[in-house]
Amino acid sequence: MPSLRNLIDDMIVVTREPEVKVTTIARALQIAGMLPTSRGKAIADVEPEHVAALITGIALAPLAKDAAEAVARYLALRPAGLPDSYPGEVLTAGDMLAGIIATIGSENPKREGMMRQTIAFGITSPAVEIRDESGAMIARFLERGTDPQRRPGVFWREASVSCALFAFLGAGNGRAGAYTWE
Repeated sequence: MPSLRNLIDDMIVVTREPEVKVTTIARALQIAGMLPTSRGKAIADVEPEHVAALITGIALAPLAKDAAEAVARYLALRPAGLPDSYPGEVLTAGDMLAGIIATIGSENPKREGMMRQTIAFGITSPAVEIRDESGAMIARFLERGTDPQRRPGVFWREASVSCALFAFLGAGNGRAGAYTWE
């Protein structure tokens, strides 16, 4: 399993973001308890939810001080159209992203199809959309009380991430295949 330092180094390579930005966002997420912390010689392993948190922070937070708040808000988004009164457990955007990352980092036959998907993070209003290779929406996650039939705001801006990115984590730093989960 890769460590947090490995994840940070690998995200710098695949996202082509400046090292200081990725490192600062990772530190803010670690302080907020969203990324693992190693203790002494015990190196904490990175799990799919940690990869989801860091890529969300990189995509959304122009300032590191906003990273933890933005990540918590976006990963807690609920499926569009789900009534607020729904009584059961709800699959959140964070759960969905971690599931995609875990599937891409496995031998699951669905892996190839998922690598052609895109994750779009709404910038003008909180939303996470999973889209297929043609751009058609597969899943949409919004805040409670948001109308699922329209995009809020006058202008819709987004930050998109290709799911293929997760298959290449580690490859640029000699750790190809390091991000695998069963």
